Amino acid sequence: NGVKGELNGDGELDYQDVELLQQHLIHATELTGQAAEHADMTSDGQLTVTDLALLVQEIEKPRAEILAMETENVY
Repeated sequence: NGVKGELNGDGELDYQDVELLQQHLIHATELTGQAAEHADMTSDGQLTVTDLALLVQEIEKPRAEILAMETENVY
């Protein structure tokens, strides 16, 4: 089954996965099979810039939570 956004099979959601989706969207490479399924963040059957934005958001979410916790500790 796998994890949404995990495209390269390394078990981590990171900017290497973003690069693969970007390359697909500009038609430099083609995502197929499980990678294409995992790249479809909206589950609408199409790979679009919306999927790319959601993938980046998912990667950045843990960083934002860490920054929020650090900010809370300042006050």
